[in-house]
Amino acid sequence: MKDKIISIIETNSVVIIQGPTGCGKTTQIPQFILDANIKKRLNCNIIVTQPRRIAAISIAKRVSQEGNWSLGSLVGYQVGMQKETSHETRLTYCTTEILLQHLIHNKHMLDYTHVILDEIHERDQNLDFLLLVVKKLLQTNSGQVKVILMSATINVIKFAKYFSSIVENELIPAPILKIPRKKNFEIRTYYLDEIKNLGSIPEVSVMEPKITQEMFNFCSLIINALDEIDINDNEKDLNSSQRHAVLIFLPGIYEIEELYNYLSSTYHQNKLWDLTILHSLVSDDHEQHRVFQKPLEGYRRIILSTNIAESSITVPDVKYVIDFCLTKLLTFDPTTHYQSLQLCWASKTNCIQRAGRTGRVMDGRVYRLVPKAFFDNILDDYCVPEILRAPLANVVLRAKILDLDEPRVLLSHSLDPPTLSNLANTILSLKEVGALVDEGDSFQMFDGNLTDLGRVMATLPLDIRISKLIMLGHIFGVLRNAIILGASMAIKDVFSLEQCHPTVSSYTTRKKWAYGSDSDCIATLNVYKMWQNEKANRRINSYQAERQWAQRNGFQTRALRELDALVTDITIRLQKFGIKESIGVNKVIWQGANRDFVLQVALAGAFYPNYFIKRLQNREIYKENITMTLNSLDPMKTIYLRGWPMKQPGYLYAKRFQEVFAKHQGILEKQIEISLKCKNLENNVPKIRSNLPGLDVTFIPLFIQNIISPGSFWAILDDDTTHNELRVIEEILNKRPLKKLLSIPKISTIIAAPVEENDSLVYHRAVIKEYISEIGELVDILFIDYGRFSRIRFSDLRKIDSTTILAIPPLAFRCNLAFLRPSNRHNLHGQWSERSKNYFLTQIKKTKKILGKIYSIVDSIINLELIVVNEKEESFNVNEALIEKGYAIKREENYVSQHNHELRANISNINAMSIEEKQFYEEKQYDKHELIEYPKPPKEEDCTSSVNLQGPFSPLEMELIQLTLGERMKKINVDMKSVNSVLLDDDLNQSRRLLIAQSTTQSNKNYLTLRNTTFLPNIPGLAALLTLSFAPRMELRCNSRRTYYTGALCGLGPKDNFTNRAIFPDHDIEIQFDVEITIDDVKEINKLRHWMNTAMQLDNSSDENIILYQNKIKNILLELKEKQRQSRNPEDDEVDQLSDKWNRYNGPHFLPSVRENVRKGDIYPLHKALELREINEQMEEMLKHLSQLQNLAYEDANVVGNVAAFCKLCETETFGLLQLRNHLYSDQHAENEKLLRRQSY
Repeated sequence: MKDKIISIIETNSVVIIQGPTGCGKTTQIPQFILDANIKKRLNCNIIVTQPRRIAAISIAKRVSQEGNWSLGSLVGYQVGMQKETSHETRLTYCTTEILLQHLIHNKHMLDYTHVILDEIHERDQNLDFLLLVVKKLLQTNSGQVKVILMSATINVIKFAKYFSSIVENELIPAPILKIPRKKNFEIRTYYLDEIKNLGSIPEVSVMEPKITQEMFNFCSLIINALDEIDINDNEKDLNSSQRHAVLIFLPGIYEIEELYNYLSSTYHQNKLWDLTILHSLVSDDHEQHRVFQKPLEGYRRIILSTNIAESSITVPDVKYVIDFCLTKLLTFDPTTHYQSLQLCWASKTNCIQRAGRTGRVMDGRVYRLVPKAFFDNILDDYCVPEILRAPLANVVLRAKILDLDEPRVLLSHSLDPPTLSNLANTILSLKEVGALVDEGDSFQMFDGNLTDLGRVMATLPLDIRISKLIMLGHIFGVLRNAIILGASMAIKDVFSLEQCHPTVSSYTTRKKWAYGSDSDCIATLNVYKMWQNEKANRRINSYQAERQWAQRNGFQTRALRELDALVTDITIRLQKFGIKESIGVNKVIWQGANRDFVLQVALAGAFYPNYFIKRLQNREIYKENITMTLNSLDPMKTIYLRGWPMKQPGYLYAKRFQEVFAKHQGILEKQIEISLKCKNLENNVPKIRSNLPGLDVTFIPLFIQNIISPGSFWAILDDDTTHNELRVIEEILNKRPLKKLLSIPKISTIIAAPVEENDSLVYHRAVIKEYISEIGELVDILFIDYGRFSRIRFSDLRKIDSTTILAIPPLAFRCNLAFLRPSNRHNLHGQWSERSKNYFLTQIKKTKKILGKIYSIVDSIINLELIVVNEKEESFNVNEALIEKGYAIKREENYVSQHNHELRANISNINAMSIEEKQFYEEKQYDKHELIEYPKPPKEEDCTSSVNLQGPFSPLEMELIQLTLGERMKKINVDMKSVNSVLLDDDLNQSRRLLIAQSTTQSNKNYLTLRNTTFLPNIPGLAALLTLSFAPRMELRCNSRRTYYTGALCGLGPKDNFTNRAIFPDHDIEIQFDVEITIDDVKEINKLRHWMNTAMQLDNSSDENIILYQNKIKNILLELKEKQRQSRNPEDDEVDQLSDKWNRYNGPHFLPSVRENVRKGDIYPLHKALELREINEQMEEMLKHLSQLQNLAYEDANVVGNVAAFCKLCETETFGLLQLRNHLYSDQHAENEKLLRRQSY
């Protein structure tokens, strides 16, 4: 057989070899060729492609061992970033991607004597395009190269005809060589309806491919029955008593997780099953290699795998294969333009390949969990090629680089040519991302000019949008960081998952490493940099130390190493284009929060138009729903669960709730209050709390004791009584030595704790908050008269015996500045900036007295306006000053705070209250979290039933909508692994904060799932500015009087200059401005687009030029970010029925300076600006007034009541909504309004 194989290869240009799984074609045929050429002293260089990295590596190792060669000498491999070859290597195993990139770059195959394409039944895009390239090169400049195609399960006739050659004007198919099956071992196949005596057979649905719980249970019953089969077989072979391995094929990671959980449950715990997972997401070296190692004595190895184990790799000792006959395929919906992983029935080819994993070293059994008639009649013979069902972006770009013909013509020569609709949609996506551009004003449906950005995309082994992210990082001056971000999206997750499933702890870990950036990929960037820093400082100096560090922090070491290798690979590839980190004195440096900001901007540019904002709601209805759901509880601190049995006394289990949430959230049990719709037990915990101002107190004199931030501080009352009490406490505590504590006091006990003052120890009152460790160690305390937390030794605490001191309530109370929050302009993470802290301190120090004007008191915190009075008795409002200086922005107080304020504001209502009623409301001002002590829950063994609760939920959970017009009605889910999987909406100002997603997949017709998300800072107008900055084209919208801009239509634009029909209507974005966008903003955005275009041109990439462009871009981005803009309400705008149509305005409406602006290769053409008329302030005010009257007229009369209104236009007063409506529709008002609007135009 060996001689026949060599002979047919030597005498033909292309040979197709079909051999059953396990026949040795992958390992032996390349060695046959190698041996034959060495004997003849002929030059030989063989390359063999494999569909998966794990296959290429394991086969290269196997062949090296068979020939007694060291890996990387005569035999080597190259997969992605890993390479084990040398100048001596003559047989290289590689992934399909590696060979394809090589051939596209060289445009010939002459570096090899033999090209072997293995497992060609897999038919992914890379393989189909590689087949096309190989065929074209054979016909042009590489005819002497031998090409061998191999697989166990292919339509050999189809491949033979595809590689036909012309002999005497006749097309002769390529020769087919079939290797007969070796009959050493028998494989018996059983179908679902043939498996008897295991109970009822689960149902299988043709129309709804899925795995039910009954199917999982049936699978476990089969595994149980294998013990009896092994015993019977072992009786025949007296030397064997082994429980052989089971390989189970499942469609995806979630099905693997479900079966893993089921088989590892307590029900199966004594069955000695050694479960392991074979999946690309399992990034742990140990887990992958465990598949190839023997299990413990007496255990049965059970491998849960996707189709990663389907081809080319041999898992040892597999006697049994259980095949659910399912797979997940990436499909593309040409209607919605969305990709989705669809659960489908596998093809017969897939199932035959899977069956071939057994019967190699022993007899094998295959259990297909579908009926035989189902397998024969329903399953397709072959899998649908990926080129027919998935986007073609990288294929088209490679076709452009190859430049043998235009993409439509070249791809028409594929083994299975893609549909024209798929090709057209791909071209649109490439134009949207900037890889292709149309020439002039002509729209090309199936082609476009390749840009420099497109050339880079075609070279990098990444998704096109990730490549764009890296290029934007380059021109923004953050290349290294952008490479890390992009690479992190292309590899497995660096964060550990428990059994491949996201948990609360993994979410918390990811959130922690995001450092307030609200970005998944920035979290990974921070992890990577910390890992590199630990290695550089030699705190990680061995593999074991690295592994321990990763496990301690919840990371996966292999994923980090893969990320590092990919970062290096991308960096090297970019250097070929002259793209590298800028160096020099003028290089751009982004520091602190601005670094995260520029990375977020780059992400927004790369993943346009995957833009999402919160769905706006009626504020009053929204607030009412929250109040109805949570009563008076603070929604920012409250979640709720559904499904509690009403007959069960909830307070008995409250302690258990505390334990569960404390464990998973990492917070103290005593900080968790459980509110149930039943009477709670009374508390015996002592109430240690300050005397808070009553409902009828508005102003209080303050003496600030401890400043936490400009928005929060501890204070005491600045009056004689308080200062006298403070003096008495200090005198008594420090007059004579205090006794040491002889026992461990309870939490919340008042004790004396020392503070160093003027080189001596002074004792103050404190309360014990938490024991950090056993007695003799550390204790967390709060100085209750100064509002300072401290951690001191337990031995330094002293007992207070004086009842006088113990009777005095804590003097310090916490204060927050009301209705403001830190401005994102100075700190993007929502923290107070250093400049704001210095400003606040300055205002406090130069005062004569300080007053607090109370807005509300909630959870023992006084929310107030801080008023300072100087020596001249001039008052100064600190809240207003912080907003005016730009250190803070106004926000609406939360619902509980508003409720308390409404009580305080109604003085007459307070005066009418009874003493008991007033005490009730004043008691609600206190924080009760630390006053609650629940009973111990019943023991688990004493419980007779369990209940599954639904939740947790929050009424503040944000509902997102996509900005693109085609997908506005779809429901949005954020992937559970994302730091943004929980989005709570505490902003009643309805700001349009932007969320960016790297990828969106359609889980069903109405749901989109967002992955790798970034939530941008809450800077007013940022969503609009970024959309205008990165949209391929934009048309502004203005009000009917053309006095101000109202929004813009963004997208690829119209099909020509005369029609309003869009090129890519589903991806158009109609954005309404929530801040005032002026002509100056449009000019700045055009400057940004100009410098981005210039920096993207690879022929302009000298170091001096790039640094110049980067500095220009930085200055513009910071200017756009820091400029204060007047907010506006889009709901006040007139309804424009044509706002979503292109060519809305004709030529004379546009300013002349930017009409002719397109340069060849520009991916961001400059925007045309609408010319605006001068604003008549008086008229605008009157029109705004009329709009407000119209809105008021249609309010609910039951809510508004008998309201009075005055029409300024007609100088008429009305009483009640009915009278107002009558007036607005009167002839007099209609005539006056008509005249006003005529004047405005």
